[in-house]
Amino acid sequence: MRVNQTKSIIFQELEIIENFLTESPDEVIKEGANYIFERVKLNAEKINQTKETHLEPRWLAVLNKIKKYLNANNSDGHSKNAKHYKCYICGNYLSNFSKFNNVGSDGLSLFVKNLDWITSDLDNMGCVYCSCHDRERHLFAYFDRLNLWARESDKVLHFAPETHLCKKIESRRPLEYIKADFEPELYINRGIKDVRKIDLMNIPFNDNYFDIVMCCHILEHVPNLEKGLSEIYRVLKKGGFAILQTPFSRLLHNHFEDSGITTDEQRDFFYGQKDHVRMISEKQFFEDLKKIGFNLEIVRHHDLFDDNFAKIHGVNPKEDLIRVIKNAKKSKMSEAKSIVFQELEAVEKKITKSPEEEIKIFVAYHKPWELPSESIYVPIHSGRKMSPFNLEMLGDDTGDNISDKNALLSEFTAWYWVWKNAKKLYPNLEYIGLAHYRRYFAMNTSSWNSVSVIGLQKIPNMNYYDELFVATLKEVDIILIKPIYFGCSAKQQYSDCHYESDLMCVKEIIHEMCPEYDRAFEEVFFDRTGGLSLFGMFVSKYELFDKYFEWLFPLMFEAERRIDVSNYNEYQTRVLAFLAERLLNVYVHHHNLKRAYVPAYWIVEEGEKLFQKKPFQDKEYKMEGKNESQSN
Repeated sequence: MRVNQTKSIIFQELEIIENFLTESPDEVIKEGANYIFERVKLNAEKINQTKETHLEPRWLAVLNKIKKYLNANNSDGHSKNAKHYKCYICGNYLSNFSKFNNVGSDGLSLFVKNLDWITSDLDNMGCVYCSCHDRERHLFAYFDRLNLWARESDKVLHFAPETHLCKKIESRRPLEYIKADFEPELYINRGIKDVRKIDLMNIPFNDNYFDIVMCCHILEHVPNLEKGLSEIYRVLKKGGFAILQTPFSRLLHNHFEDSGITTDEQRDFFYGQKDHVRMISEKQFFEDLKKIGFNLEIVRHHDLFDDNFAKIHGVNPKEDLIRVIKNAKKSKMSEAKSIVFQELEAVEKKITKSPEEEIKIFVAYHKPWELPSESIYVPIHSGRKMSPFNLEMLGDDTGDNISDKNALLSEFTAWYWVWKNAKKLYPNLEYIGLAHYRRYFAMNTSSWNSVSVIGLQKIPNMNYYDELFVATLKEVDIILIKPIYFGCSAKQQYSDCHYESDLMCVKEIIHEMCPEYDRAFEEVFFDRTGGLSLFGMFVSKYELFDKYFEWLFPLMFEAERRIDVSNYNEYQTRVLAFLAERLLNVYVHHHNLKRAYVPAYWIVEEGEKLFQKKPFQDKEYKMEGKNESQSN
């Protein structure tokens, strides 16, 4: 029976291959002929080993065709066309992306090439499966990593809507989604409905109307660039943002456009494409944006993605994300040089600044899980360098990072990355917070004084939390998770769950490196009545965040040097994370920080109980009046 099943499989596969070879030989190559050949060969050997039968001559002929091609292209039998690329959007693997106009960068004039033109990856442009272009894949990745997708309360204006970005935005169900183009009839066959004819230089909407404006690879086509940018600024809400990707040169100091360049051939030669009307200078473009009133938040590709990302997904690593935010318009008085008017301007900016512009809560993930929808939350893949998962979000393995220490530090490798790199992504960051993919701050609950943890089945609606965080931090220094009480000292609780010697090692390190913290350590860990704010979660002003980690990580690196984990199991190897989350309490206590305590939302799986016991020692604790087992 098994032999017959194997025969059936091999015959089905060979029939498919034969059809490919008959109808389109190149398609076999594109789809990974070497993989097919090896699989077919393996099944053929299984059949032969049974001594039941040999393959029919026609099937052997198909195998020989594939083998002949492979050997002709690569003597070691491995195809040059193996699937080395992956479409970020549809997830399919492919042997190559299609080139722009079938010629790619070879079609550019020498004039354009010498200007170091930054544009699409012309040699790796189209996906043969979903037809997306490289810039669409790149934007998808940027939006995933930075959690920029529209919320239900947003109004979005999208010029030249890309097919897959359009579908993604629609799935987010924004309050209003306007798709716009000067030639809406072009979208009839693309499956994009309700595209409105809108001229970028005359947008028919009121001032301060949209939360998000997307205008990618449009500005090089617009007759009046300044007018187009001014219109985007006008219709964008204060605190709203626009994505303004455009091809540009980093060598030019000024935009290059000349009224004498009138033919398609001339525009193609000087501007890179026959329907472009200028070669944009990056330097002048950024100056134009600032002059109009935008605040620039340029996100560098290499700050988010590793060196292989661009090659695998077919995007241009030189194309950074051009994200701009609308600030309040300056009053005429603010243009005066007097100190009084300058102070008035500062007050005006402070009043009109959007909370989302000044606060971000980073959420550590180590496996696939539900994502928060609110844009203040920034998911980050903790330990991505060693992870078996490919989470499409910000990772802790780029820039200055310690991602390879995740086994010891758990989510603190993500917090290290945030400490070292977050300001590059969000230069205006004033408040910053840390959360966990299953634990969030319960800012709007009415039961702050009754429980430390609230179990939920899914992430709750956390709209307006940005305002609650900022308003609370106007009154206190730091927001912490409500302390958990164990019915014993924090030292005893740690000893019952982990190795006491590790805690004592850190005590010695603190005494050697910062003895002024000795008293706080003693009072936090040896007071039998004291509780602990756990999970490493807090929200504070950026300056406090920076100072805390400047104190914490040197202690952790010294502890790493002294603590031998070679005989620890996987759970206990996370020793530095267990210590770090507790030391937050020492730092807060030492500096006598004014704090606000809130419960944590804990997202539980079906049948899961909060604070399940870890198999180290069999001790139970009382938590908030209920007998629960402590888990870390």
